[in-house]
Amino acid sequence: AGWDITQGTTLLRRQTAIPNVSFDGPASSVTFQSDGRISGAGRMDFRVRSTTTSAVARRCVVIDLGGRAAVRSDQNGDGNCVNG
Repeated sequence: AGWDITQGTTLLRRQTAIPNVSFDGPASSVTFQSDGRISGAGRMDFRVRSTTTSAVARRCVVIDLGGRAAVRSDQNGDGNCVNG
């Protein structure tokens, strides 16, 4: 499906869908405040995986309340990036 980066109603950038890659998470959007922090009550977690092979470990992108993003890898293949 791809994604858009906007400021208000102004489109800053559009990323078209990336073939054979799936993104999923708890929300359809992330809103950043003017100080760089995310709006909301908790961190945001998104999972990224290949749709064509299981040989590539799933990645999880975690954005904390401060707006910092970290990428973790699901090395044991259980769908949970926190436990390795």
